[in-house]
Amino acid sequence: MYPGEHATAHPDQPALIMATSGEQLTFAEYEANCNRLAHLFRAAGLRQGDHVAMFLENHLRYFELQGAAERCGLYFTCINSYLTPDEVAYIVDNCAAKVFFTSVAKADVAVEAATQTPNVEVFLCIDAVWLTLMSSRLYKPLLGPILLDDFNVKAAALFYVIYIAGAVYFAVQPAFQSGSWTTATVNGALFGFCAYATYDLTNQATLKNRPVAITVADICWGTVLTAIAATAGFLVSSALTRTA
Repeated sequence: MYPGEHATAHPDQPALIMATSGEQLTFAEYEANCNRLAHLFRAAGLRQGDHVAMFLENHLRYFELQGAAERCGLYFTCINSYLTPDEVAYIVDNCAAKVFFTSVAKADVAVEAATQTPNVEVFLCIDAVWLTLMSSRLYKPLLGPILLDDFNVKAAALFYVIYIAGAVYFAVQPAFQSGSWTTATVNGALFGFCAYATYDLTNQATLKNRPVAITVADICWGTVLTAIAATAGFLVSSALTRTA
């Protein structure tokens, strides 16, 4: 049966439950996330018959990635999370994947593997999709009625385009000039801290009843995320430059 029917009939019923952590995903959340990812695949230029690869530990996002790929008519390959970078790279390259998904937990192996996969057009770390992961777990319980039913995809996409450009300019390029990955890490963390602090502290100063927990969590997330992303971008770009 199409999952969308369950999302309509039983939106709050758990569709997936992680045995180890107890983390749940309702049918409504699963349906919405699959649709968002399907739009992402189309926006990335993927067409029926193209291939995506997934290198993750046991993760709820696995099922959403697979569901989105099926809706777009894509092939997908799930890669054993215990493989080495060379083994991962061989599988990704062999299946001709255009998109390569990983997680923060597997980012170190995936980044090294990505340097050996020249055909990959889009490399994404799923845990970086903060709005998708935390909307129902943090924002809705604390911010409640002032939130939209679903976040504005166009606005979120525009933010990430601008933010990535800023991270490249303020963190990745200086790292190339210094020749050190630590420059990317430190500058990325500072850029993330300043950008997220500006947004969150402005809201803290102007909005009624804004929970401090939201501000603290957002600033910490932005700092860590940008440091990791800038470092990964520098390492991958450096490796590709050496092999070119």
